[in-house]
Amino acid sequence: MDRLLFLTTVEFRPPYNGGTTYSHGIYNCLTEKFNVDVLILKEHRVIQNLFLHKFLTSIRGLVSRTPLNVIFHSAGIRNINLTQTNYKYIIVDHIEALGAINGIDTPYVLIAHNLEYTLSKDKIRNRFVHSVFQLSDRLKRYEHNGFANAKGVICISASEAVEISIFSDSVMQILPSFPDKEIIKVNCEKIRFGFMGPANWLPNARTVKMLISTVFPNVGRDFDFILAGAGWETHDFSHTKKIRLLGFVEDTREFWENVDILLAPTDQGAGVNVKICEALHYGVTVITNTRSADAIFGENPLPDNVLIADTNQELRELLDRIKLPEVKRDNGKYSQKYMGEKLVDFWKMVDN
Repeated sequence: MDRLLFLTTVEFRPPYNGGTTYSHGIYNCLTEKFNVDVLILKEHRVIQNLFLHKFLTSIRGLVSRTPLNVIFHSAGIRNINLTQTNYKYIIVDHIEALGAINGIDTPYVLIAHNLEYTLSKDKIRNRFVHSVFQLSDRLKRYEHNGFANAKGVICISASEAVEISIFSDSVMQILPSFPDKEIIKVNCEKIRFGFMGPANWLPNARTVKMLISTVFPNVGRDFDFILAGAGWETHDFSHTKKIRLLGFVEDTREFWENVDILLAPTDQGAGVNVKICEALHYGVTVITNTRSADAIFGENPLPDNVLIADTNQELRELLDRIKLPEVKRDNGKYSQKYMGEKLVDFWKMVDN
């Protein structure tokens, strides 16, 4: 059985966010076909003190052409001792881990969660840092080069796969997978719209602010808004009685059992794509925008329980008229089994 090295920036342990949910699913599938070793970059830093690591990262960022966030995750780690025969491939989980294999000849497969350069201003918000480190431009060049040198690229988004394919002949969209567990719906007289995600991610904060201040006040029907994720308890929602805070949920089924419709109008990111797929896995209707729908479904037709609203006015009108949907489970497209089958096709493409 061939051996792989799975190189990642974070531990595989709960709580899982969208990115780690995706990575963990891929890792589980790989262990069924390969011997897989895992190396977590954070555990191999020479300097474990976070303040010193950030300081040295910044200094190196000023003199290096490598993007700052890649340096943060990949630099200052102990050398990875490999020989050409150790591993068939290195699985690089996220572009931020790619710098750790500089100078290593073993071919790598890149898991591209996002086109990171499109998110850089939300991830590092300081304008001075962006100006000095030219983060977006550096990251775009670095990503494209990373795609070009990879043996193959796995990504969540069909629309991003189009851009990646300019640089890589072996790119495949593979959607996330989730446990095959039933949910038991909690009955409620009012329709329940839901949103899930941490408050410290700026696109989430923008979306919730837009819903509460612009959309919900103009919705005529009675409803509840179920909000799950860490950090929302510090926000002031005293001006509306429609919000029910779940806070951080250890098991996301608690959220899916208490919502009828997922609101996912967030503009970008792997996180929203993963949440939409998880909603469909559990049979929850989704309202999203064209951009997110294109990312998941590409040119394929939308499922019946995915609805589109691209403006605040369209979203308000849709919330007013939508009927309480039936739970409509997916046909296995987001199962571990299906992801495993897609990965088999991917390896055939890479090995040819």
